[in-house]
Amino acid sequence: MRTPIVVTVGRARYWANLDWETIPANENHKARFRELQDAVGRRGLRCIRPCPGYDMLSLGYAGPPQDRRRAPSYPALAGAVADARKQPWIGLFCLDAEADRWWMVAITEGQSIIPGGDIVGTRAEIESARKAISGLKDWVFYDGDLTDLQGYLTDARAASGKPAVAHVFVWRPSIWHLAAVATLMSAVVGGMAWQTHEAVTAQRAALAAARLRLEAARDRLSLAQVRAAARKPWHHETRPGAFTIACLHFVGRIPIDLWGWSPQSIQCERTGTAILMWRRGRGATPAIAPRGQLQAGGDTIRRVWPAAFPVALPHRVARALPAAARLKRDLYAWAQAESARLTFTTATPSAHLPGVMATSAPASHSPSLYASRDAGVTITHPRALLRLDRLPGVRVTHLAVADPLGASPVWTAQLRYWVTRPPAS
Repeated sequence: MRTPIVVTVGRARYWANLDWETIPANENHKARFRELQDAVGRRGLRCIRPCPGYDMLSLGYAGPPQDRRRAPSYPALAGAVADARKQPWIGLFCLDAEADRWWMVAITEGQSIIPGGDIVGTRAEIESARKAISGLKDWVFYDGDLTDLQGYLTDARAASGKPAVAHVFVWRPSIWHLAAVATLMSAVVGGMAWQTHEAVTAQRAALAAARLRLEAARDRLSLAQVRAAARKPWHHETRPGAFTIACLHFVGRIPIDLWGWSPQSIQCERTGTAILMWRRGRGATPAIAPRGQLQAGGDTIRRVWPAAFPVALPHRVARALPAAARLKRDLYAWAQAESARLTFTTATPSAHLPGVMATSAPASHSPSLYASRDAGVTITHPRALLRLDRLPGVRVTHLAVADPLGASPVWTAQLRYWVTRPPAS
């Protein structure tokens, strides 16, 4: 039983030093491989190569590699060069002159490999093996090195295509295969969990819509009013990230000094306005001053820019609102992670729908499905507000900074978030 040897030609690797035998194409090669497996073991190599036009199959096999690890799948070198020249021929190739490592291949009828025609050894061993079979056929002999062998492989590929691959008799998964299977299973389980989450979200939405229809029927609301009540108001307001970036972009364009006047405070509002307060410095005068309204006896100037940044952006992906307690917990977690001071304020009362009088329905039967809540934030790094995009239904309605040129400017923001209104009792 031969031990397979890896031969590197160019960038490719091949298995050499295999035993070969040829059987009729109609013979049960699987049964023959089962017999060979008993001889070479489950970790041995096997290869099958058809012989076109001869109705034969060349079977290659060998024992496990010397390192006893699971052998990777490489093409069989003898099968890969078999079609490079017309049979019968014998090739002798020098693999490593310094190590005295040579390889011999012998190709017979049907471009099949003759038994004993795939040997790796020293020059003396190879020449002895070639001499032993030289009298069996009218051979054509070829000699060369690795460069010549690479040319033979190119010619054979052009003639017969992709070479046959030698692999272990019984495949056992490696740790990477097990990891891949585990990843696939995790993806399947995660997909099923996501589908379940989507189904639960859809059920909640259906229940909310049913509750809305019941309240609409009870309070005699019109279809337009029902649709208005189902709208998500936060979809029409700018996301926290876009609001903050637009405000910071505006702040970055303000000069630190203009004719002796310096910025005192800057405010960005959800209505699309920015308010800048200028403070008079030493030597400054209202005669040469920034545009705006003079205040505080001529020591400050108030300037309002309308539509300084977009009021609303298109909503791309609709996300369901979490429970009120969960959203409040997420806001606390965000504030603690960003070293921000967060203060929750009282709920903002909901306005009645257009055309509906305040007395048309009890106060507990508000036509809106959602209720807004407010919170105040004090923070030293406003870019932390960008991470609020991860929380559904949270918006920044006001962002301001006092003494922006100071050593440690303090930013204040007003947040508004929406929760599902509890059912009317």
